Amino acid sequence: MPTFHQPEQEVFIHRHCMQQLLHEAINHKQNKCHGLLTGSGNVITNRLSVTNKPLSAITFSQQYNEKEVIIGTYLATKQRHKKAIEDTLKQLTLKSKQTHNTPFYYLILYLDHKGRIDAHLYADPELNNPITLNMREGNS
Repeated sequence: MPTFHQPEQEVFIHRHCMQQLLHEAINHKQNKCHGLLTGSGNVITNRLSVTNKPLSAITFSQQYNEKEVIIGTYLATKQRHKKAIEDTLKQLTLKSKQTHNTPFYYLILYLDHKGRIDAHLYADPELNNPITLNMREGNS
């Protein structure tokens, strides 16, 4: 069972995963998209998009590396309304707990600046404990 993030621990996201997140966020027709992050320890390696599915209908039958577990959630949004963001994150957290994994990374991609996407990683769904997110190449 994963442990909660330690403040001094670095967190990494694989470059291909971040590229997939950015592609989904830019190309999505709605104001937001969201899903789950998989990985191991302090490394986020993949994402499971659940944007077009009602949260009540999500199952975790999608295949990903068996060494990976759900370690976080993500949300790409054009608004910075904290309550709406927290509500979506709570729903995703409840759904991921059904797999017996409590997420401990919460990635928010803000799409509200033309020509720029801000990525913020947090250690709590209330978005009070920011974490520095580092990029990593695939297998390094």
